[in-house]
Amino acid sequence: MPKPVASPPAADSMRAMAPFVPRGYRVLYTRAGDLNRDAWPDRVVVLDTAAVITDSTDYEEQDRIQRINRPLLLLLGQPGGRGYTLAARNDHVVFCADCSGAMGGDPFQQVVIRRGYFSVEHYGGSAWRWVSIVTFRYNPADRHWYLHRSGRYGFHAANPDSTIENEPRTTRDFGRVRFEAYQGGE
Repeated sequence: MPKPVASPPAADSMRAMAPFVPRGYRVLYTRAGDLNRDAWPDRVVVLDTAAVITDSTDYEEQDRIQRINRPLLLLLGQPGGRGYTLAARNDHVVFCADCSGAMGGDPFQQVVIRRGYFSVEHYGGSAWRWVSIVTFRYNPADRHWYLHRSGRYGFHAANPDSTIENEPRTTRDFGRVRFEAYQGGE
């Protein structure tokens, strides 16, 4: 699964997101879409540490930096394009930069948004490759997002037809889990 190319957000979008980026973090990825089924464009923002690994950074510090949580923010657009409001945050949905397995590299691929739903996609592994997709759904009754579906499948790099599919899990399996409370592995 090749890494999708996200176009950089416009400067005005970056200014609108800046108040939500804590010190020590930077915007890694952002996607606009309709998160809460209203008339205003919303934004999913994935943050990453602003720490830089240099030639003098020792191995333990490199490992710590690469395993720092990567917050995912849900920003709701305001009427008249007057910026955003932070609706929710989760520090466990997006895998760390070094969590792809022996293959190395960043497993985070993209966020897909479709009217009230959003999915976070990861890809990693080595000889055995894996894809993980977790989807959340907006509930207009209480204005929160809940885990809707979680699935993983894999294949052997030398034999792509060797697909192993884990049965996707749904609310019947894990119950009602709010986005903010999701800890991964559901």
